[in-house]
This record gives sequence, structure tokens and C-alpha cells, in this order.
Amino acid sequence: MALQHVLATVPEWFHVTDVGATELLGSADIELDNAVGGIRADMRVRERDGAILVQEQVPGTRYPKTCHERHIQSDEHFCIGLNAGDGISSADHAVVWWGLLKHFLELQRVRLNSLVSR
Repeated sequence: MALQHVLATVPEWFHVTDVGATELLGSADIELDNAVGGIRADMRVRERDGAILVQEQVPGTRYPKTCHERHIQSDEHFCIGLNAGDGISSADHAVVWWGLLKHFLELQRVRLNSLVSR
């Protein structure tokens, strides 16, 4: 049921390419204000045991497979907030979840740029 709420509230910056019974595939395409370039990543959003999890479609493509400093867990899922994917029982909860994912991806871009500038 949580995945249905997530699917019903997909934001304009996320483009769904495939939907299954327990997961959806798509691409994040986020333009940043006052910045050159944007964020583009192929994502897998899945429901497991009632919780929503998110990771790259192919972990390790754009982000590390695992990096606890960057909140990418040992199981290759993103930690977008403490228990962020739990209890998504309404469209309102799903909208908050999408906002957390967008913020996470924006922070990953900041981290990538800070590594490049060293």
C-alpha cells in the first residue's frame, strides 16, 4: 500500500519508467537554482515489509555502493532520514518522503563537488 501512495505522488522531477507489484523504476532529473548542471540518476524505489526503500537501479553507477558517511547503507539503499520509509500511509506521507529523497540527492551533489574541489 505504501508504494501506491508513493506512485500517486510522483513529483515532476522524477520520471517513472516501469512499475511492478513491489517496485518502481525511474529517473531523478533535478535542476538546481543558481547552479550549473543538475542531478540525474536512475533509481529503484521498492516496498519491503511495508517500508519504502530507494537505491540506484545499478548500485555504484553514480554513487558509491556503500558509504556510511554519505548515508548509503551496506544493503546499497539510501538512508534519506531515520525511518523515512516507514509508515507511509497517505499521500501526505509520500510527499514528505519524495522531499527527503530530493534533499538527499541534492546533498550528494554537494558532497561530490566538495571531493572534486580538493
